[in-house]
Amino acid sequence: MESKNQRAEKRMVKTILFSARSSSFYVNMNPIAKFALLIMLSVGVVISMLHAVPDLQYNLLVLVLAVGFLIESGTIKYLVKSYLSLLLVALMVMMVWWIIFNQVGSNPILSVSFLGATLHITYLSLYVGIGKVSGYASMALMTLLTIMSTRDADIISALNKLKLPFKLVFFASLIARSLNIMADDLNSIKQAQFARGAGSNSDNIFKRVSAFMMLSIPLTTSIIKRSVDMGFALESRGFSKTKKFSNFIDEKRMRYSDFTIIAFGIFMLLLPFMAQ
Repeated sequence: MESKNQRAEKRMVKTILFSARSSSFYVNMNPIAKFALLIMLSVGVVISMLHAVPDLQYNLLVLVLAVGFLIESGTIKYLVKSYLSLLLVALMVMMVWWIIFNQVGSNPILSVSFLGATLHITYLSLYVGIGKVSGYASMALMTLLTIMSTRDADIISALNKLKLPFKLVFFASLIARSLNIMADDLNSIKQAQFARGAGSNSDNIFKRVSAFMMLSIPLTTSIIKRSVDMGFALESRGFSKTKKFSNFIDEKRMRYSDFTIIAFGIFMLLLPFMAQ
């Protein structure tokens, strides 16, 4: 049994949030290339959505890329268990909001009267709404993918290599490491509430979202308490006199695959301009 557990641990690597497959291409990318791809794809999606009619094909392409890398990195299971229900509800609300308050186009496919007002759903409003929602979904999934497939040590090493100020790098490292601790706290609070009969295992997506929101108060309290304790600990150990990090043993160098990914990101960034 122990040998099986050890082999399973070797197949996975601890990341900022949860863990990912150690042999994954995306996980082993240089963090600089990974964040550059995230920024370029996000900017491309924003440019697409700034048009009167969003580029649905472009947004769906980025969405497919995000889902594909989530599956390839082995992080899709954590997304399904933790955040997917919240994300789906948020996207549905955005879709309804757009259709109600941004009625565009003619030739309605559905008309609904409510309190003297008539709501028209046209092909164009539906197309634009799907384009907006797919754009937001692709940016959200790309951000979660980057967080769930990157080690905190890789981020610290990359920021240090960029010659950023020591305190900026240090506090960025604290934020990265706190995310994983926060996930553990969230799981502990959920188990404690479930043991007291306050948890919910309902398949109803709205009840799951409500139960998730109820965790915010104890989770926020634990985060504040840990921040205060960490501040006292840093001050007592003379943090203000520290000037630099110690040298890193494990550093990821830029490889040909990383430059290829950056080139692909540049191409994707230029696509919205080429489509005009």
